[in-house]
Amino acid sequence: KTIKDLTANGVATNGRVSKSILLFVEVQVGVLGHAETEMNNSLANKRWCQEHPGARRANQKRYISSSRGAYMRLQSSANHHHKPLEFTFEEFASWRNAQPCICHYCGKFLILHGRSPDSISIDRKDNSTGYCFKNMVLACYSCNSTKQERGVDYLLELLKLNSG
Repeated sequence: KTIKDLTANGVATNGRVSKSILLFVEVQVGVLGHAETEMNNSLANKRWCQEHPGARRANQKRYISSSRGAYMRLQSSANHHHKPLEFTFEEFASWRNAQPCICHYCGKFLILHGRSPDSISIDRKDNSTGYCFKNMVLACYSCNSTKQERGVDYLLELLKLNSG
């Protein structure tokens, strides 16, 4: 389709065409190849990141602590460990928002940002099982990393020794 076709079909308003429509037309018509378009977008993103380092870090922190960021990390972890992820993003977001913001193991209040010992993480109680709601709890980074592959019993014994 041409710009004229798009304008005639009501895609553009008041005779003006948005940049995204122009890019679509350029790619469809063959003025720009797909690889070149991707490269231009990548360069624009890189330039923006260099010009706005503080905003980039703030955006990363917001994304990492969001339900979407946590879900993407779970997907990555499930793939890495060859374990099934048995829920959709919507189900995960609902589950996560319903959880109290305290560590399942030690009871500390969880912090949403960063990698401090009190920051939020999602732990599989049984590491041999996949990601399902019955097997997942919110835990502080400290408890989750201490437990690692050793299991819940090891962590609970260690917490008992430290508290008494």
